Amino acid sequence: MKKLLALVVIAGSITLVSCGNGDKKTDDAAAAKAKADSTRIADSTAKAKAADSAMKAKAAMDTTKKADSTKKDAPKADTKMDAKKK
Repeated sequence: MKKLLALVVIAGSITLVSCGNGDKKTDDAAAAKAKADSTRIADSTAKAKAADSAMKAKAAMDTTKKADSTKKDAPKADTKMDAKKK
């Protein structure tokens, strides 16, 4: 009976030791995947911010162009007013 108990304890110990090593590999793989996902998300966020900044800059340029074109049209209107006064 003692030999059977010793054999069961040894077999159980070997099983626990062999199963414990698999978790470390899985954790390393999960950490690598998490790092890759994190990098991908950071890149996507950076691209979105760059696109948003470019869109805001373009909108500002469009607004400036409209304001400039209004200023150019203003003297023409004054000339017509001066002609009517004469």
